[in-house]
Amino acid sequence: MLDIARKHFDVMERLADPLVASGLLNHFDTQIGRGADSSRHLLLRGNILRRCGRLMESRVVLNAFAREKGMGEIPDPDALCHPGLESEPGFVMAPLIVIDDFLPANEMDRLYRRACALEKEFVLAPSNRHAIGYDPDTRETLVHPQFDEADPVMRAFVGENLLRMQRAFGLPRFDLDAIETKLTCHRDGGFFVSHADNHKPFGEVGRAITCVYYLGRKPPQHRGGELRVIDTSFPDQGMAENWFTTVAPTPNRFVAFPSWFNHAVSPSRVPENRFEDARFAVSCHVLKPADGQTWLQK
Repeated sequence: MLDIARKHFDVMERLADPLVASGLLNHFDTQIGRGADSSRHLLLRGNILRRCGRLMESRVVLNAFAREKGMGEIPDPDALCHPGLESEPGFVMAPLIVIDDFLPANEMDRLYRRACALEKEFVLAPSNRHAIGYDPDTRETLVHPQFDEADPVMRAFVGENLLRMQRAFGLPRFDLDAIETKLTCHRDGGFFVSHADNHKPFGEVGRAITCVYYLGRKPPQHRGGELRVIDTSFPDQGMAENWFTTVAPTPNRFVAFPSWFNHAVSPSRVPENRFEDARFAVSCHVLKPADGQTWLQK
């Protein structure tokens, strides 16, 4: 891992520290008692909560902020914020959908046991799907490109919920072109630096929705491995310095967001580095055809 990437992960970890969050929240509570602007307080509070991974609390606060601003309720019960909501001028929060207990427990366990049985078939992942080889400065991920057991599950969910996700994310309606699925594994030290899954204009063919489904033991035998979805500016896809949403890789949790948002996977810590204790995730990308439409990413 390059020093610049290591420093970026260190900064994000410090910003997401629960103790830092508690201190800031107490400070803002004191300020609001002194007559500070309530809507600004709500936005800052929601930002701090989502940054440290307190997602449901953040949703409640951001919903209150939206109501105060006349935006109404967050349009989807599993979305964390309104689409297009800015954390600071020019930077948009990713309107993630997060669903816990996504599958029946026995079905998640079946997929996890099957993943463990495939240990010898995993290979080192390239830095992106267009790269030729493995780049240890960008990514330390094992991948199995054909996890057939999970493919029908993801396809069924996308087929039934594509319009719902488009609405929750504020995306123009588009036809489904294809679905990519693969199984990833992060052992001790596994990571993926900040990146976006699509840099093309919205109207071109490419990835439109990124989905991740976590599976593994409960409780997890690893630490770290959080998904950090970084507030992003459009159309240049710049990254906010201070604001992001932290999603813990909780087994049986499903996450989805528009593929143009920057995101990273923090380093995993697997104490004895056993394969079965690693961070497993089914990665899925929903692809759209070229249609000439526009969105935040012009």
